[in-house]
Amino acid sequence: MNRITKRLRVLGAQDVRLIEWQGAPENGDAADAIEAGVDIGALLNTAATGSADADESETWTARDLINESEALRARGHPTWVRAFIDYADMRTDAPRAFKEGVAWAALSVATGRRVKLRLTIGDVVVTIWIMLVADSTVHRKSTILNIGTDILDKADLPVVAPDDFSPQRFATFMGERDGTQVLFRRDEFAGFYDGLNRLEHQVGLKQLLIAFYDGRKYERQLQGDKVKDDDGAVRRRPEVIKAEAPFLSIAAGIQRELFLDVARHEDISGGFLPRFSFIVPDGATDYADVGIVTANIDQVGSELAANLSEIAALPERSLAAEPEALRRWNRYCKDLQEEAGKTPIPSIAAPVFERHGHIALKLAAILAFCEGITLSLAHVLVGIETAERWRKSSVALLSALGPSRDEKRVQRVLDLVRRKPGIGRGKVMQALRLMAKDIDQIEATLRDRGLITINPTAKGKAYAPVPGTYESYEVLPTPSRNGRAPSADTTPPGKALDKTSKVAKPATVDNDDWGEV
Repeated sequence: MNRITKRLRVLGAQDVRLIEWQGAPENGDAADAIEAGVDIGALLNTAATGSADADESETWTARDLINESEALRARGHPTWVRAFIDYADMRTDAPRAFKEGVAWAALSVATGRRVKLRLTIGDVVVTIWIMLVADSTVHRKSTILNIGTDILDKADLPVVAPDDFSPQRFATFMGERDGTQVLFRRDEFAGFYDGLNRLEHQVGLKQLLIAFYDGRKYERQLQGDKVKDDDGAVRRRPEVIKAEAPFLSIAAGIQRELFLDVARHEDISGGFLPRFSFIVPDGATDYADVGIVTANIDQVGSELAANLSEIAALPERSLAAEPEALRRWNRYCKDLQEEAGKTPIPSIAAPVFERHGHIALKLAAILAFCEGITLSLAHVLVGIETAERWRKSSVALLSALGPSRDEKRVQRVLDLVRRKPGIGRGKVMQALRLMAKDIDQIEATLRDRGLITINPTAKGKAYAPVPGTYESYEVLPTPSRNGRAPSADTTPPGKALDKTSKVAKPATVDNDDWGEV
């Protein structure tokens, strides 16, 4: 036993995580776990790979957060997306999941900022980022992206952004398109993504893309050109780049291996990657013979484009929401939060799951806009059913990145604090064999993320987890002036919500009683 314990210590794995092994006692160390019957070889092998996460991830599977009757109801709801899939089936044997993703991206830029849904947490901006993940050629990523942009062209929607750009040029472009929709389409995203991380002239572009996804106001002042005053003095005239109401959706493709080569774990915690829905097909599709585009296929495509053009011509609509619809969405978000805590790598699952809760609402809001002025339960179920499939494929792909060494340490400390609330700093250092500089860094990270509280004790410090809470959100009434809703041009994003801050406070909901929202 001493030899095994020594080996575990060398591997840095004799810590409380090992008591979670099936069959191990509730309290004890690795030696107690072995005595209880845990296989020594498996224990050492897991320790060598870093933690018990590797073995746990083999048995963990994502839980369905929508029941079968709800899913069937959602799949039966007629939408423009389903019409696009049927049309694309006539054109290519690309996976139907790819066709669905491209259709949602197209519908997102057809509706844009004319969809108005104001929640207590802020306005919903229906931008969609989808990434088609598969090997080159076999799954026809470029083909389906071409079909999507062709329909946009036929619908007379010039929304596609340039293929490449610097941060400054892209900010200028978005300023020129302020208030209108933009779609960034990229057949192979790997090179562009790698450039975001490595190229000096691309510094800051990633944060800019995030801001435009969120629809946040952007303003930057540059030195500008030199000009002469009336008195002959030379000065610079400032150049201002401004986007008051940006809207950026992305439809792109990438090869799985290239993605894993260039992706960074830090882009998960930083929020860039969780904003994407990574669509991964189940397997190779059956080859379909290539034929001639018939008059019938052309007619179907023209009708599809005409329908999209009609949607794009709809006036701005401020959506109301059925109480039942909002209750179901709030429950979905709560379930996502709980599910993230059960995954082998919560640091990856939590941001991905949280984002897909909001993606479900975006899809529902797009449908509600296309069909009327009220967000219904049927719309929410379509959004959840779609987001559920995207969530599962996204977390499966991003989990392959694995957490960084530092993130693993942060997660292990958090797990320990959650199991032993009030544990002292010294005990944490002993249990996880951490140096003082390590615990200082981890402590600051967990405090800044709002995950632990740090309390002074006679012996130093003690850590306690911040209790998990979930807030329920409601739709705010559209502020009116003389009985009329203000236009988007006169109400900057966020201002209306500030004015109603007294009623915009999220309501804390009891775990077992969701009540009215």
